[in-house]
Amino acid sequence: MLKNYKNYIETVFEEWQTNGFCFAAVKLNTAIGSEYFDTCNPHFYTGDIDAKLVMVQLNPKRELKDFNQKSTSTQAQYFDFYSNYGKHLYGK
Repeated sequence: MLKNYKNYIETVFEEWQTNGFCFAAVKLNTAIGSEYFDTCNPHFYTGDIDAKLVMVQLNPKRELKDFNQKSTSTQAQYFDFYSNYGKHLYGK
């Protein structure tokens, strides 16, 4: 199951890098009639993706000023950023 999830993340990452946006986010925004979901930089998880225990935060939200940011990151950099999100954001 985790392998399928990682494959899905990789697929959406490639879609974002290739097209500049994620189709599913555009579809959701169209369905609700509002730019609620960022169509770029999909944020699937934060921390150790292989963790045995997780905390789920419903509806985490980016500020609109952070929407639609382009990226030159690789998949490895993407996984590193979200695996070490707290360290990158707040330091040690």
